[in-house]
Amino acid sequence: MPSVLAIPSRLFRTKANVKLGIHVTNQTSAPIKFNQSHSIHVTLINEEGKEINYLSDMIRPGLGKEPQYYLVQPGESAFFDLEGMLSWYQGQLQLAVSNKARGLTGCGFYYFPNLFIGVYQMQVTYRHPVSRARRPEENVLEKVCPGCVAMPFVEFRIA
Repeated sequence: MPSVLAIPSRLFRTKANVKLGIHVTNQTSAPIKFNQSHSIHVTLINEEGKEINYLSDMIRPGLGKEPQYYLVQPGESAFFDLEGMLSWYQGQLQLAVSNKARGLTGCGFYYFPNLFIGVYQMQVTYRHPVSRARRPEENVLEKVCPGCVAMPFVEFRIA
């Protein structure tokens, strides 16, 4: 049975928070870093099976700051917590999902506008290009998880 997201009231800019994230387990013998910055991507599919285009306001953190990571030790698990909210904007129901993990300064959002009552499917993907994973300033004691990890699609209903 899919999760149900209740449509918030249009009064007073009410929003409904949505719990989203990625759960990972490190099954290697070494610590692994998962980059937070610009590594989380979201795909939303409507009832007709069509991908919903998003708008983005990606705000980048200040230059010169070290990248932030989730560090997952061997045999341990971590939950990459994302912010999500269902709200009204300019007369349209929209779902906003943070494009970075919570806690990173300068967090922006993916906005999926013009939603209606119905069933949707969402996929969260972690992408970290191999070229970014090999920067010389990064600590070489922990391996940065390069590549792409796509979570299965999760079905939910807006009601």
